[in-house]
Amino acid sequence: MRHLVRSKRIVRAGVSAVTFAIAACGDGTGPDGARLPGQRLLGRGQFADWVWVPGKAEIVFSTPLRSSNADPPTHLDAVSVPAGSRRTLVPTPTNGDEILPQRFFVVGSHVYYRVLRPPYDALAMYRASLDGSSPPEQIMAGAPFEVSVSPDERTVAWTESDQPVMGWWLVTMDIASGARRTYPLQREGGHITWSPSGRSVVVDPGGWSSAGTPLQWVDLSGGGVRVWFDREAYSDVVPTRDIAWDGESPTAYIVGAEVARYPLATGIREALSTLPEPGAAVGWSPDFATVTIHTPARCTQNATGILGPYCARWHTSVERLAWKAGTRTTILRNDGETRPEIFPRSSPDGSWLAYANSCGACDGLYVVRTP
Repeated sequence: MRHLVRSKRIVRAGVSAVTFAIAACGDGTGPDGARLPGQRLLGRGQFADWVWVPGKAEIVFSTPLRSSNADPPTHLDAVSVPAGSRRTLVPTPTNGDEILPQRFFVVGSHVYYRVLRPPYDALAMYRASLDGSSPPEQIMAGAPFEVSVSPDERTVAWTESDQPVMGWWLVTMDIASGARRTYPLQREGGHITWSPSGRSVVVDPGGWSSAGTPLQWVDLSGGGVRVWFDREAYSDVVPTRDIAWDGESPTAYIVGAEVARYPLATGIREALSTLPEPGAAVGWSPDFATVTIHTPARCTQNATGILGPYCARWHTSVERLAWKAGTRTTILRNDGETRPEIFPRSSPDGSWLAYANSCGACDGLYVVRTP
């Protein structure tokens, strides 16, 4: 059985989770032809970043980074979908530490986050229970830039480099004992995706390369490393890449100009579905039979003004594709005079879509139930 792994590698460098749409709310339409659908959970000034909680209709979000001493420090809250009720998960530290509003994530029953410690030149990693049953716990005194946590929450992993002398290696650390183990890697990598058992990982450098992007499949028990090069063609949209597991065997699912998959054991490409426009995956069903795809903004009507040619109308959409059945369902679409740049994320079970939207009085974080 294939499992959806929480960690997703979007092969698009530099896209921030705090980027918002510049959209005219009145131009947006949902599947029923109404305005851009959804319930606003948060206003733009209320959050910096956000993630879905697996298995629950709930979103964890960070309050914005303080820009001056007059601003309140960052803390982590949760908001219920669709009720809108909120609760504090991690209050502002009282010892001078500052919670970073980006790069937190949820695994199992905890939210994992980083804090900047006085004199503010070192990072530490903490975790806090989602139900508030235990206080925050430090799990790393010195946290690397990108850290991954095993599904059973017993182990953290990251990559290190001593280029060009020693190359790259994978490091794992037992959270309880602090014991570490290293695995030499053959290529550069930073993002780590665990198998459901925690006995294997795929190390992904992210980004995109015309020469092929190396994905390294590491057996944590034996230390073996196999390298597969993702050579998916670049189109108008940089492809997204997600890893599914059949036992300890990984398969890369790619969405770009079309939907395809590559078992890393063979590297043989299988086309799953064509797309009317290039898009990016913003969520997969647990069995990888259904994918939610965002088609980024494209110009649908050109015009000429006093300053010359310009785009007079833009379009963007989010659809759910059941590639096995060959069916498509429109979740939302937006057509307007202003370029709409929304960055949606599907809930892990596919029941909801959350997206950030900026349009003046109606900006914020919205949710809409998936048809």
